[in-house]
Amino acid sequence: MHLFELQFAWFFSGITQLDYEKLVTAIRQKTPRTFVSPATFIPLPPKAPPEIPRVQLQMPDNSARISIALARADFFVSSQTAELTSEQIEAFFGDVNSISEILLSATGVSRLGIVARIFKECSEPVNEIAKAFLKRNFANLQEASVKVVERHVVDKFTYNDGYQFDQGIKLDTQNKILVIIRDLNTALEVPLIITKEIIRDFAALSRERLNSKYIEEIMGADHVN
Repeated sequence: MHLFELQFAWFFSGITQLDYEKLVTAIRQKTPRTFVSPATFIPLPPKAPPEIPRVQLQMPDNSARISIALARADFFVSSQTAELTSEQIEAFFGDVNSISEILLSATGVSRLGIVARIFKECSEPVNEIAKAFLKRNFANLQEASVKVVERHVVDKFTYNDGYQFDQGIKLDTQNKILVIIRDLNTALEVPLIITKEIIRDFAALSRERLNSKYIEEIMGADHVN
């Protein structure tokens, strides 16, 4: 399996009109990445959905980007080959800590999320999904997609742990792939005041839960290895 993209999301406590120029300056100062300058500021009408980004920072090679909207901020790191290296993953979580400090100093944060996008090359991804999750045998199955979400409670917060399985095509080789999306997020209906400590604990938990052994438990090891 190959982890090719990570995304961390901060959901703000309310619809917040932030000082985007100040945020951009702070991000440039506190993260080691050299983002394209100037940042992209996006003028939007007052009634535009609050989830639409108002400012974006992007690396020249598209390996990382940050989007900040009225309601949330997102940080993406993507592989430029086939898989994120351990050094890139380590740098991602280090940058999450730095960006978190900046956002917490500017606004309240009420929820957190992390999404990992993973793929596995296989000749028949639809059949892999069917064998793992479907009891019925289909003679000519063309599409299959499964989403599973578990709820867990730990010491400081409640979180959802999601798995989505789908089929896709690897663009550079046109080979079929099994696409796996892991989505961990703090529960919407459980009130939570996000602090640096909670972000640290959530990030550490996420790193552990992204281990492939949990995908094996859901699908069965025979369909993952």
